[in-house]
Amino acid sequence: MVRVVVGILAAPISALAAAVLAVIGSAALWRARAHAGSTAVLALERRYRRLVDHNLAGVLCLSPKGEVTEANDAAAEILGCRSRADLLARNVAAFFPEEREWLDLHARVAGDHHLANLELCFRRPNGALVWAQCNFSLAPTGFGVPAGTIEATLVDLTARKQAEDVLRARERRFRALIENSADAIALVNAGGDLVFASDSTERVLGYTPKQFTELRLAELIHPEDLDGASLLWRQALDHPGVNVEAQYRARHADGGWRWIEATFCDLSHTPGVRALVVNYRDVSERKALEQQLRQSQKLEAMGRLAGGIAHDFNNLLTVITGYSDIALLRLGQPESLRKPLEEIKRAGERAASLTRQLLAFSRQQALAPQVVNLNHLVENMEQMLRPLIGEEINVALRLGTAHAMVRADPAQIEQMLLNLAVNARDAMPEGGSLTLTTGQVEIPPGGAGASQPAPGRYVLLCVEDTGTGIPAEIQSRIFEPFFTTKERGKGTGLGLAMVYGIMRQSGGFVEVKSELGKGTKFFLYFPVVVDREERAGAAAESASAGAATILVAEDEDGVRALVRDTLAAHGFQVLESRDGQEALKICAEHPGRIDLLLTDVVMPNLDGRRLAERLHAMRPETKILFMSGFADPQLGDNNKLGPFLQKPFAPDAVPTRVRELLES
Repeated sequence: MVRVVVGILAAPISALAAAVLAVIGSAALWRARAHAGSTAVLALERRYRRLVDHNLAGVLCLSPKGEVTEANDAAAEILGCRSRADLLARNVAAFFPEEREWLDLHARVAGDHHLANLELCFRRPNGALVWAQCNFSLAPTGFGVPAGTIEATLVDLTARKQAEDVLRARERRFRALIENSADAIALVNAGGDLVFASDSTERVLGYTPKQFTELRLAELIHPEDLDGASLLWRQALDHPGVNVEAQYRARHADGGWRWIEATFCDLSHTPGVRALVVNYRDVSERKALEQQLRQSQKLEAMGRLAGGIAHDFNNLLTVITGYSDIALLRLGQPESLRKPLEEIKRAGERAASLTRQLLAFSRQQALAPQVVNLNHLVENMEQMLRPLIGEEINVALRLGTAHAMVRADPAQIEQMLLNLAVNARDAMPEGGSLTLTTGQVEIPPGGAGASQPAPGRYVLLCVEDTGTGIPAEIQSRIFEPFFTTKERGKGTGLGLAMVYGIMRQSGGFVEVKSELGKGTKFFLYFPVVVDREERAGAAAESASAGAATILVAEDEDGVRALVRDTLAAHGFQVLESRDGQEALKICAEHPGRIDLLLTDVVMPNLDGRRLAERLHAMRPETKILFMSGFADPQLGDNNKLGPFLQKPFAPDAVPTRVRELLES
């Protein structure tokens, strides 16, 4: 019975125990699961805390009033706080330069909930400014987060901002250099398109930068220079980074051409450039000066050549004309011989005139300068010019009333006027007018160019015609000897060369201005003679030579024989020498007086000047007379060693000049 009762009671107790055990088991499971969840949350929290704490970006949590409730070390560093704790004790409004900026920002975040990539300036506690790129978000409420909480991230941009400021300053500096450079600068791509032009482009070539970049480089270069410029262009492309220099003519905005000096440098592989850099400047004026210099050097070389030829030629002409005169004097009645001799003499005189033109061009012509009134010379020439140029050409004089005194050789001025008048006549085959104008001009200091006279006062003689004019391309050559545009046989090409030489030898200058169909103007500049240097006096009457002894030093046998015979015929005692050394030997050995040395300037062994200097030391009482086929610029009437006799000369000219010196 008991066993039955116990059995009956055991069944419910087992069920209860099982239930109790089940409850206990479930609680334990829930406790285990809660513990596991808490551990995971803590791990996740620690993970995200590490991410925040070790982030290079600053992280902030801000209360609705702007108080910093959470922050990492990066945020403290960016905002200039000593530590994160220092930052947590502050209000974010204190970091804005003005409190209103924070209020405006807070209102925007409250309205938009999220603001990204804002570049803001903060003021650190020490007063320094720092730039940061910021994101602001309105935090979701719940889980203990108060409404209106703002989460923010900051990335320090200060270094980048400073670098940008440096770059902007550098850009402004280089922009100023480019815009104020004397050279113009252009960028050209490999295809020849102009992609950039500096402001100097307008000053150099007349185009605005916008107009310039609408062109191609090939459109600017003169067709004759295009091949050469293209070759240098390819050379620059083949050698990146190397400067390649070029000179070519470029088309100006006004339609004309300018000489350009350029430097090509290929920087097409350089970041930020990616083009060929062209630096260029206008060198048109320099090219003109170089051309004038070359022309001057060419004329000078031809002048020296002409002078040397004329010197030797004058020696021959001295013999020809001298012995022609002697033969005519001794001939007597036979007219059959007189006419041939006179023709020989006239031919010699024409040849002498030709050599004078050569010497005038080379500025080696012996002049007889004197102070003259240029107006009077022009007036006197008028009557000679009218029949020379013909009745169909009107001659007009416009003589200035100003002081017109110049120091020049009157005969040479007359010869220049004749040459210019003849040229003017040939340029006006159907008639016209020839105008001679005089006046005074002043060339100021610094106002003289390569094609103008030196600064100073000048008497100007302008010879103007209304003829056909001179083409611009040959104006630079008209003063060259033997250059002429006239038909063969109608001109020697020495007329204008002589004008050029005489003006330079007289201390003056000549320039020409001409235009096709509008005539030509020649401007002759003579230095003004401030004080009238008029010399008065008459030559003394010829006196008997007496027993005067003349030493003749001449290397040309024919000339020496002619001078010897002529002087001997007038009663002089003559000593002869073939060069300077022989003349010195005669001076040392001759026992008597030597009254005068007549010496050629150019001789072998010892020239005439050095001979005269040594003779003067040996015999200071001996007078000196130089002679030559061309004039040494240091010799002449003002030379302290003696005057000058130009070859060729008439035989009577030698004894006459010798007497003048001996009696002076």
